[in-house]
Amino acid sequence: MAKRKCSSERKLKDATDWEMRDQEYYQKIKEVYPELMALEKPVRITSTLFSKRLNIFNLSVKSYEEKLPQTYKLLNEITETVQEF
Repeated sequence: MAKRKCSSERKLKDATDWEMRDQEYYQKIKEVYPELMALEKPVRITSTLFSKRLNIFNLSVKSYEEKLPQTYKLLNEITETVQEF
């Protein structure tokens, strides 16, 4: 039988300041993007690459797209498809 979460656990989960996190991720991506473009060996620019480089799990999970709109808008603008690469 599944264990039921107590109300304090649910409140902690909802306590995330997504607006602040969105701004933080957006800035981090903008900072690392030129570095990736300047690498001698070309790399395909993907959300997974940013997730690994910045150690941000949320970037590779599409369900966070609504919570991080500015970040995902930037990712959609700068990531490359296989054909673009």
